[in-house]
Amino acid sequence: MNKIRANPDYRVNPVRNLILNSNLKEVKMKSTRIICYFVLITFFLLLSENSFAASGNRFPKSETRTFSARIQSQPGNTLYIDRTQADLFIIGKNQNEISAEVTVEITDLPAEIIEEFFAQIKLSFESHRDGIRLRFRSPKEKLVRKRTGVLKQLIRSIFDGDFDDLSMHIEFRIHVPEKQSIIVDNDYGDVDLEGIFGDHDIENNSGEVSIRKCGGSLKVDNNYAGVEVIDFQGEVSVKNSNGGVYLKNIGGDAEIDNSYKSVEFENIRGTLTVNSSNSSVSGRGVESDCFIKSSYKPIEVANVAGKLEVRGSNCSVNVSDVKGDVWVNSSYKPITAINIGGELTIIGSNSSVDVKHVTKDASIRSSYKAIRVSDIGGALKIDGSNCRVTAVNIENDVEIKSSYKDIDVEQVGGNLDIDGSNCRVTISDVKKSADIRTSYKSVSIKDLGGNLKVNGSNSSVMVDGLGGDADIVNSYKQVILKRTGGSIIVRGQNSSIEVSAIEKLPKESRIELITSYKPVTLSLPEGANVKISAYTNYGKIRSDYPVYLNEDANKQRARIELGDGSTLIRIETSGNITLRKE
Repeated sequence: MNKIRANPDYRVNPVRNLILNSNLKEVKMKSTRIICYFVLITFFLLLSENSFAASGNRFPKSETRTFSARIQSQPGNTLYIDRTQADLFIIGKNQNEISAEVTVEITDLPAEIIEEFFAQIKLSFESHRDGIRLRFRSPKEKLVRKRTGVLKQLIRSIFDGDFDDLSMHIEFRIHVPEKQSIIVDNDYGDVDLEGIFGDHDIENNSGEVSIRKCGGSLKVDNNYAGVEVIDFQGEVSVKNSNGGVYLKNIGGDAEIDNSYKSVEFENIRGTLTVNSSNSSVSGRGVESDCFIKSSYKPIEVANVAGKLEVRGSNCSVNVSDVKGDVWVNSSYKPITAINIGGELTIIGSNSSVDVKHVTKDASIRSSYKAIRVSDIGGALKIDGSNCRVTAVNIENDVEIKSSYKDIDVEQVGGNLDIDGSNCRVTISDVKKSADIRTSYKSVSIKDLGGNLKVNGSNSSVMVDGLGGDADIVNSYKQVILKRTGGSIIVRGQNSSIEVSAIEKLPKESRIELITSYKPVTLSLPEGANVKISAYTNYGKIRSDYPVYLNEDANKQRARIELGDGSTLIRIETSGNITLRKE
């Protein structure tokens, strides 16, 4: 039988065994600690179950108490309410006292703590400055949890939390004499005033403010919540950061300063001033002047008895039914003005403009968007860079400057001046004179009562109905004139010229038709008294009248005299000349 020989490396070593035994003891101690920790945590968990099971008795859902106080007060005194964090409801009554009722609700605290808390609340009145101060004292800031025993403190700390972080809601209901001034300094609650007439100063933080059926003067400073003032007989000033404002039926001047939320108003009997940022502004009914400033949101105003001034950065603006002057400055959004009783001034950048029914003068400046104007009782001035312009029914003079877009004008009671670069120009029914400068696009004129002056480089000119003289300079495009009634001067370069249906040739008037390389056609009415001198180089002269013709190489000259020759006619071109009898 074979014997297994022992490995010498596994021989018993006393020193080595001692080390192994020592490590084993340390492992056992660590295991014991872990087991103890586990038992302790299990104990805590079992304890917490019992604690939570009993929570119906120790932690009521809520507990409410009401406290009250009253004091005599004469009308006209001031009530001060400060250092409160509550909802405040203050109502005016026909009485000579101030009565206050405070309801306090505490949530999720041990019953003994709640009772101790309520026992330390005090509500009282005290004399203060020119009136009475309402004081509310509670132990909230001094509340300290009483803990006994280290283990009990540990368990409460783990499972109950910190009771110093109190959950409490407070509501004041206060009745005051109807004629009473109110000064409030409040946080994290709503403030309501109703039926109180005096000098009111409301400072609130993170709560709604509502003022109804009050009077005197009002100053509100609020944030992060709305302010509403309805039926207030007096001046109103509202400052509301990150909060909306609503005013209705205000008996005096109103001033609003807010941001990021809407402003709405209705029936302001004094002057309205709105200074807003990133807020929409809308309303109607201001019996005096109105001043509005905002940005990035729409502005809409109607029914203003005085003057209106609007400053809007990136705002669409819509104003209507304003009896006084209107001044609007905005950019990048549409501007509309309708039924303006005074003068209108609009300054827009990249803004389309629509204007209707202005009693006096209107001045408009914008760029890159359409401008449409109608029914202006005074003069009209438009400065529109790259703007399509349409103007209809203007009682007085019209001045338009634009570029690269069409210009259309109808029914002008005064003179018309158009300075357009690369603009097609169409005008009709202008009572007085017109001066038009443009290039590369056509000029079309119908029924102009006065004189006409056109300077059009690379522009065709077509005139149908002219009461005064015509002075036209152009190049490379045709000139056509019909139904004229005064002198006609056309200086064209490479432009064909055609004149026909002349309605009137006043005595001592003249006609000059000068161009190059293109034909000239002149039709004369029956019985015309004219003296004609015609010259062409390289062209032919054709006439329905007897002529004195002089030909020299490629040149032709002709002379015609009809009647008394009181109207002088001069024609020069390098093309053909045609004289027709109508």
